[in-house]
Amino acid sequence: MIRISIPATCANIGPGFDVFGMALEFSNSIEIEKSTQFSIFIEGEGKGVLPETEENLAIKALRTIYKGDLNQFSIRFKNKIPLARGLGSSATAIVGGLVAGNLLSGEPYSEEELLKMAIEIEGHPDNVTPAMLGGFTISYKVENAFRSVKIIPPEFYVYLIIPGYKLETERMRSVLPDTYKREDIIYNVARASLVVTAFLNGDISLLKEAISDRIHEPYRGKFIKGYFELRDLLLRDGSGVCAISGSGPTISCFSERDDLDKKLTQYMEDLEISGKLIKTRPSLEGVKIESA
Repeated sequence: MIRISIPATCANIGPGFDVFGMALEFSNSIEIEKSTQFSIFIEGEGKGVLPETEENLAIKALRTIYKGDLNQFSIRFKNKIPLARGLGSSATAIVGGLVAGNLLSGEPYSEEELLKMAIEIEGHPDNVTPAMLGGFTISYKVENAFRSVKIIPPEFYVYLIIPGYKLETERMRSVLPDTYKREDIIYNVARASLVVTAFLNGDISLLKEAISDRIHEPYRGKFIKGYFELRDLLLRDGSGVCAISGSGPTISCFSERDDLDKKLTQYMEDLEISGKLIKTRPSLEGVKIESA
């Protein structure tokens, strides 16, 4: 059996729109076993929703590399990452599918080549890059090619408030303006630089000034109940900072405190924010392959 695990991700992280991404310590997995006929099983998130056919996004990604007979395999997806919540569920499918296809084909492609394929399928790099590489990643473009830098983040906690409703990425992209004021661009460049400095220096306290955005959060935050109020409450009491994870609606809160879940639960009740609260950490590892 081959088992591939792919971490959840939070992207953008305040001012790093389409640039920053970070892997998290909970994941989806794909298990591939020899079989007498092709079959797909989905457990957990997406069961009954995601197709158990070759139309599955992960299988489509696998098929871009593996051209052999799928009838000899049984494939099981064990999903912990909710769909359309801004936690990189589609990125895990793409990365996992590509890595699986590469393994089944005898590994003709390097990690760098697989990442390039993943970005081409996803359309932007901020989720697939940390899913592939792990850590905190900065993605950028040189001419027509994407490149990335990986930073090992310091130790801190990530608290995820995951609402019960979905926000599709394409819809959330459509609410963004086509142009921005010069002062807003300058504001974001400064804050994005501070985020990188905070991670490089291990100074999480700096995130309280750094994680602020004028490019996407003012527009997307309107669709996330209680987001602005929660962000302001945490900043005022000094216990942590909030950002929209990806295109939302998940709210990611960063803190050095290991007991922030208690305060967040109270704030959620006060603001009538319904959802699941998960406590996790940044993951230093990206996609992992295990054989049995």
